[in-house]
Amino acid sequence: MSLVLPIPSGINTTLLENDLGIGFSIDENNGGNAKKNRVFICNKGNIKSTFPKTDSTNFTLIRSCESLKSALNVGGEIGLSFGLLYGKVMGSYMETNITNNETMTFLYSRRVVEKIVELDYRAEPSNDIINEKDIDSLKSKYGLYYISKIEYGSFIDVKITLDSSDHSRMKKLKGEFEAGINFGLFKISVKHHIEKVDSSSTSRINSTSSIVCGGCEPINKNNIQSFDDAMKIIDSYKVDQNKLVPIRIEISPIPQGVTTLLSNNSMFLNQYKNKISSIGSFYWEIQQMIIQLESFNKTLNDVNKKDQQHHLNDLLKGVDEQIKSLKNIQDSLTKFIQSTMKNILNNDLPCTDATIFQLKLNTRQMIGLTFTETDKGRWIGPTVNNIPIYIGTYKYKDGSKYEGLCLDGKRHGEGKLTYRDGNIDQLISIDGKWDKDDVSFPSTVVYKDKGTQVEKILDLKSLNEWKEGLKKMKISNSLEFSNFSKSNEFGFKYFVNVDLIEDESFRDFYRNLVTFSSDDDRQRYNFILLGMMGVGKTTMIELILNIITGQINDPKQLRATNLEDKNVGIGKSITKSVCRYDIEYHSENTWMFGITLIDTPGFLDSKDSDKYTQHIKSILSSVVVKKLERIDSVSYVLNGKLIGKIKEQSNLFSILPNKALECSSTIITFCDQKNQANQLRNEMTGDIKDKTSIFMDNPWSKHPQNKFKETESKDIETLQKIIKEKTAIVQEFFIDKIKSKSSFKPY
Repeated sequence: MSLVLPIPSGINTTLLENDLGIGFSIDENNGGNAKKNRVFICNKGNIKSTFPKTDSTNFTLIRSCESLKSALNVGGEIGLSFGLLYGKVMGSYMETNITNNETMTFLYSRRVVEKIVELDYRAEPSNDIINEKDIDSLKSKYGLYYISKIEYGSFIDVKITLDSSDHSRMKKLKGEFEAGINFGLFKISVKHHIEKVDSSSTSRINSTSSIVCGGCEPINKNNIQSFDDAMKIIDSYKVDQNKLVPIRIEISPIPQGVTTLLSNNSMFLNQYKNKISSIGSFYWEIQQMIIQLESFNKTLNDVNKKDQQHHLNDLLKGVDEQIKSLKNIQDSLTKFIQSTMKNILNNDLPCTDATIFQLKLNTRQMIGLTFTETDKGRWIGPTVNNIPIYIGTYKYKDGSKYEGLCLDGKRHGEGKLTYRDGNIDQLISIDGKWDKDDVSFPSTVVYKDKGTQVEKILDLKSLNEWKEGLKKMKISNSLEFSNFSKSNEFGFKYFVNVDLIEDESFRDFYRNLVTFSSDDDRQRYNFILLGMMGVGKTTMIELILNIITGQINDPKQLRATNLEDKNVGIGKSITKSVCRYDIEYHSENTWMFGITLIDTPGFLDSKDSDKYTQHIKSILSSVVVKKLERIDSVSYVLNGKLIGKIKEQSNLFSILPNKALECSSTIITFCDQKNQANQLRNEMTGDIKDKTSIFMDNPWSKHPQNKFKETESKDIETLQKIIKEKTAIVQEFFIDKIKSKSSFKPY
C-alpha cells in the first residue's frame, strides 16, 4: 500500500523529477537521510506528467496537536523520518495555550497543485538491488519503499492569533466559528469586533500573525502589523509557475518481484512495516509533546515576578524532567528501529498506544491544556505529577472556585476563592494572599450577611483575630439543638456536622468513633451516669457534651437547665429528672451514628440500702431508660473530697444487674492529685477498683462561659491547657468503652 506524505511547509526539501524511483526509508531518525539508493532506473520515457490544477483551502481553529495535524494534512501512516520533520515544522505553529478563554489561534492553509509526475510501472529495477542477498542490507540501502509520485505547486500557511481580556467577546467569536461560518464571513465578523472596541481599551482584540509560503509570488512577511494586513496577504497570494515546490510525495513498497528477498519474506515484511509505522507514529506524538513542553518552558522563563519564583522553579524542574523522560523514550524507539529486522520482529515495541495516550495526557495536564481531577476537585492549570501548581482555576467538589496561584496542590500566593451560594460561613469571596490553603495578608473578605459586608485583613494581628472569629463561628454552626421532651420524658438532640469542625483532636476522636462503631455494627452507644447528690455529675455531663460535640474550644451551656432546681445549694442534687442527651453525628449530609448520655437525679445520703435500691430501680424503669435497647457504659460519679466515704459510694454497684459490672467505670470529681487518686482507688470495694477510672477536677466548673460556675479561674491560659488535657482523657475514655463492646439490658 502506498503512503502519501505531505511535504512539511517550511522544510527545504529538494525533490527533483529524477528522484522518482529512488529508495525511501521511513525508519531513519533524520528526515534528511530518508532518500536512499536507486530502486528503479528513471529516464524521461519512464516519467508520466499531468497538470491537474487543484486548489484546496483549509481554515482551522487550533485546539490541539490533533487539530493542527489535520489542518496541515498530516494523515495516514507516517514513518520515523517524516514524523520527525513534521514535528519540527509543527513546533513553529504551536502555542503553549493553543486556544483558551483569552486566546484563539487559527491556521489558514492553502495548497495549489499545478503538476504531478509519477514513475511508469514499466520502469526497470537497478542491477544492484536485484543482487542483494541480505534483507537487513536491503533495508539499510533502499529502505523498502521508493518514491513513486511527486506533486508540485504552491502553498501558503497563515497562523492568526487573536487575544483579548474580554472573555465574553472571545467566546462569541469562537461560537461564530464553530457554527460553521465561512472564511469570508469570519473575516467580516473579526473586523467588526476589532473596530467595535476603542484601541486604547484593555479589552481590545489584539492580532498577531506569521506566514510560511512557497511556490508563490514574493510576499513581505515582515510587514504584518494587524489583522487587516494578514487578510490582504491572503487575498494577494498568487502562484508563481517558475518557482513551484514539492507539495506531496507518494512512496510505494518495493515490489516483491524486484528481488527474491522480498518474496521470501513477504509475511514478515508486513509485520515489520506495521511495527515501523507504529514507531513512526509514536515518535511523532512524543516529538509534539517535547515541542509543547519546550515552548511552555520558554514562556515560563520569560516570566519575571518575584512572588511567583518558587512556583516557577518547581514547575520548570518538573517540565525539564518530563522532557528528559520523553527524550529517553525517543532514544529507546530509535535504538529499537535501528536493530536487525529479526530483532524487531521478535520483540515487543518499547511502548504502546496506551503508554502514548497517558504521556499525552500527562503533558497536557502539565502545561494546563486540560483539566486534572484531584481529591479536592477539578484543576485547570499546570501540574507536576498531577499536583496543581502555578496559575490556574480550581473548581472544588463543594461548589467553590479558586482562581490564582497554587503550590503543591494548595492555594499559595495571590488568588481569589469564590464560595458557592448558601455556604454555612455566609462568605462570598476571599481575595488576596494565601499560604498553603490558609488565608494570609493582605486579603479582602466579602460576606453575604444582611447585605454585603467587607473585612480587610492587613497584618498578622487582624489575620489572627479573623481566624479566631471564623473558628468560633464554625464551631457554633457545627451544632444544632432540638428539644423532644414530653410530659413524662425529657430528651434533647444535638446534631453535629463534623465537616465544619477543624479541631484535629476532635477529628481524630471522630475517626476512631467511626472505625470502632463500624467494626461493631452498632449505630448508637448509650452511656449512663449515676451518683450521689452534689458530686458534680451534671457539670461533668456538660463538659462531656462540649467535648464529644466538638465545642470545647468555644464551650457553652449545653445541659437542660430547665430540669434543675435552682434553689438548692452547693453539694445538693440539682437534677430533678432522668434526662436523655442524644448526640447525632453527620458527615456530608449523612447520619453516621449516635451517642446517648443519660443524666440522673442524685442519691440521697442515707444508710438505708433499700432507698438506694429503690432509687436505682426508679431510674432504670423510667421512660427514658426503658427506651434504650441496651446500656453500653455505666459510670458512678464519686466525690473525691469525701475520703472515707468512697467505699460506701462504690457499694452502689452491687445494686445493678450482674452484667453491668463488665461495662462499669468510675468518674471521681474534685480530684486531680495522683496520690489522692490512688488512695481513693484503694478505698473502693470488690472488682470496681480494677475498672476504668477518671480522676478529674472539672475545669468547666471554673470556666468564664459557665453561667453556673462556683468560682472563676483568673488564669485563662492555664485553664485552656487543663481543658486540653481533660479533653484527651474524656475522648480516650469513650473510645475505650466503645472498643470493649460490653453492654447489659437495663430491665
